Amino acid sequence: MRALCFSLLGQLAETESVSDFLKPHTKTISDMILAGCGDASHDVAVAAMSAATVFIGALSDSEEVMHLKGVLSPLLEVMQKCLQTGDEEVVTEGLEMLQESVAMDLPLINDHVQYIVPFTISIMGNFDLESSTRSAAGQTIMSIIELRPKLLSKLNMVEPILQVFVEAIAKSDCSGAGTLFTTRNRPLEEEDDDDDEDYTLAMESQEIAQMCLDRMALSISSKAFVGPALNICSQCMESADKNMRKAGCAVLGIISEGCCDAIKEMLPAILPRLLHAVQDAEYFVRESACFALGQFSEHCQPEILYHHQAILPVVFAALDDPRNTVQGTSCYVLENFCENLQSQTLLPFLPMLMERLIRLLHNPKKSTQEMALAAISATAVASEIHFLPYANAIVEVLKPVLFSSEPMQFSIRGRALECLGHIAVALGGEHFAPYFEMGMRSTMQGVQIDEDELKEYSYTYIANCAKVMKNVFDQYLSHLVPHLLDVIRQPELSPYTAEPDTLDSLNDDEEDEGGEENYHLTVDEGFINTKKAAICAIGSLADHTGAAFFPYLEDTLNVMLAEQNGVLWSFHRIIRAEALLNLQYFLKVSCLSNGMVEPPAKGKLVQIDPVTKRVSEAVFSTYINAMVSDVEKLPAAYAIEGLESCVGLLGVACLTLVEEESKRTYGDLIMHNILALLKEKAKCQTVFQHEEEDDDQDHDNLVMDAVCDLVATLAKVVGADFLPYFEQFAKPLLKFTKKNRSYTDRAMAIGCFAEVVSAVGPSAGAMYAETLLPVVRAGVADSMENVRRNSAYALGVLCENAMDQLSPSILQILQWIYPLCVRESTEVVSDVGGADIDNALAAVARMIMAAPSAVPLGQVLPVLISALPLRSDFGEGLSIYTCLAGLVKDQNPDALSLLPRILVAFAQALEDGSQYTDETKVIVISCIKYLSSNEQYREVFSSAHGSLQDQPAVMHIIDAASKS
Repeated sequence: MRALCFSLLGQLAETESVSDFLKPHTKTISDMILAGCGDASHDVAVAAMSAATVFIGALSDSEEVMHLKGVLSPLLEVMQKCLQTGDEEVVTEGLEMLQESVAMDLPLINDHVQYIVPFTISIMGNFDLESSTRSAAGQTIMSIIELRPKLLSKLNMVEPILQVFVEAIAKSDCSGAGTLFTTRNRPLEEEDDDDDEDYTLAMESQEIAQMCLDRMALSISSKAFVGPALNICSQCMESADKNMRKAGCAVLGIISEGCCDAIKEMLPAILPRLLHAVQDAEYFVRESACFALGQFSEHCQPEILYHHQAILPVVFAALDDPRNTVQGTSCYVLENFCENLQSQTLLPFLPMLMERLIRLLHNPKKSTQEMALAAISATAVASEIHFLPYANAIVEVLKPVLFSSEPMQFSIRGRALECLGHIAVALGGEHFAPYFEMGMRSTMQGVQIDEDELKEYSYTYIANCAKVMKNVFDQYLSHLVPHLLDVIRQPELSPYTAEPDTLDSLNDDEEDEGGEENYHLTVDEGFINTKKAAICAIGSLADHTGAAFFPYLEDTLNVMLAEQNGVLWSFHRIIRAEALLNLQYFLKVSCLSNGMVEPPAKGKLVQIDPVTKRVSEAVFSTYINAMVSDVEKLPAAYAIEGLESCVGLLGVACLTLVEEESKRTYGDLIMHNILALLKEKAKCQTVFQHEEEDDDQDHDNLVMDAVCDLVATLAKVVGADFLPYFEQFAKPLLKFTKKNRSYTDRAMAIGCFAEVVSAVGPSAGAMYAETLLPVVRAGVADSMENVRRNSAYALGVLCENAMDQLSPSILQILQWIYPLCVRESTEVVSDVGGADIDNALAAVARMIMAAPSAVPLGQVLPVLISALPLRSDFGEGLSIYTCLAGLVKDQNPDALSLLPRILVAFAQALEDGSQYTDETKVIVISCIKYLSSNEQYREVFSSAHGSLQDQPAVMHIIDAASKS
């Protein structure tokens, strides 16, 4: 009878009108449930627990739910007894209730987390329980990690949880290489198939541990997580126990995304141990170490590249490892590492690298072949035109695979097509033309085959080839665009179908109410990735065929923007994000088709034609809404990125357009949204926030970096009139420059201030010089290059735009920046950093141009010239060479005394393969021609030219420039 009463109580709570009536009696009901949970009858205790779970769900948005806080501990005791009696369905029900409690804004669960965590972890590790029960426990701990990260830190539970998950990975007989081999994550000892069940359980346990560790790294503040995590990894990697070494390397890779800022700062200390582990005697340690190195290569850019001379030889050796999985993970490292290398860095390694990768293409293991193809793709992109000698040999290997009709070969066929597309990007249209049609034949066949992965790679090939073949695709648009739109418009929701008896069990009241049909959401990864790739392809076609795409513009926008079922309203964040990222290209098509070929000049208000105006209104409304209303950070960031591009495309004119519903200008709405984002109040920054914010909160790099880029672009477009708006942004932006913020925060904010001062001019320089000077002074001495780089740039633009205020301090400023103006011998090759030095040299050049009499040129110029050529930020060459050319033309005695060295610097800017901008090269050539042809410089130029007899290559470049 007591059990029946609790059952009836729970059923009453399920009815909304009754639960509202019971709210005032929640305290009494709580006392009843407490008594029920302690009842001697197991059935009564279970019924009381079930009633409690219903009440907690029904009152989740109400303050009254806090009266039920006291029942959570007794509920845990009931769940523990149910584990002993085998009532796992009841335990799962209780775990789902705990997940719902964690998701509440109210702190119902906070006082019980220290008991819930060990309880759920014990369930996760109990292989005698059903998989669904362990999965529910894993989801519970994941919810706590995601939604109560600060509470875990406060309770000092981070390190104990870490230890449990590390031990789970160490005990597992499966590969520690993350999810690279989870499709068939073989046990380390490669047992017989009879042990598949135990193997599956071990793999499942490890995967849950890996997911939780990844989520901890992303959710828990760096201050609370990084130290304990890296200490545990270090201890494991130095352990005599091979399984602990495996776990240490695996965990280091798993946490690298969430801890990337801290790892970047510690790379010199971490990398030697990790590279040593790549050469460990145990293959599963080597495999895990390669996985970690691959993760570093993906998430620790660009700092990881500075260590290429140590990394590449070790990875090359791993390519020859006798184990296929180590070979495969080595390819994974190269895929992520090589993609961002400068071509001249990779060139010396290219022959031996390609020799090994081509050999791996003939490996009998398909997964190794696929990873080798991915590595070749990245190598091609990094090598650029230097890949040309290898292209034909690779294409010959790809040919038979590209047209394979064997279903088991479809995944590698797709990889081969992807590789061909990356070769296109590397070689450019002219050199890739002989292979293009073959790739298109494979693509056209591939999209007709009912295989999502093959379709995905086919669309990726189209997207990549469009970048280099451009209007060659015009002839394909009539076929490709309708096909891609059919893929993009495929519904994500489909009517729910079930057996009649299942349908009968549905809640009749819910069916009758409104007569709405039941639907289920398609969550298949193949479906999602294929649609995402199709969106990317159609966006790339629009971007690179330009006006030729215009006949398809209206249909495309209708499919993209259709409310409810358009991809911009997708349930899947990566589809929404891809749609938002590519929306900008359709506005570009309209502009090109209606005469807007070049972006307007700063501050210039141009007339927008009616068609482009309609497209602009649709695009801007979508972006402005998504940037603050989307609950996910990736779509919000891509909306901001797309908006920035569109603002640059239309200039000031787009800011004057009026949004129909609110009757406010888009400029006003954008400024309002930027302020909300800088204050971290947008939905993507708050909707999953269940704890109070603090000043040490880590920002989401993707969103805030996009916001700062948008602010900089607005400043460039609007000019001096932007200053009143920026005054609102300055205070929230300054908080990111504080010492307790991450280095990425500081670099981001300093860079944004510098871009705005540069774009707005002296009025901004005068306003912010005093505020920024102490910030950038600390920044140029920071341990991280990106902070030093942006601080040096900021110093330069401040001196350029506020010299009246700063001229008394110019010698002091030169002392601050001098250490950055010296390039060591180890820094004269590519991909070892140096952007900070490049920006420091440009800052000195700006100081000289702003106030040459205030700078001791006799001391400064030799240092500046000695640090040339630039190594990373070649855009800064314009300021430096404009300064040098100006001093020489003005017959500055200090500059003329250094003319031979200046001519060498000029030749470096003009040599074959130079990455300096065309604008910089024009300045250099103009100066050389001026010196060589002007009578008053004939003697000094002839003397400087003659002193270069021992440098014939330099003389040849100078002579060629003087005659051009």
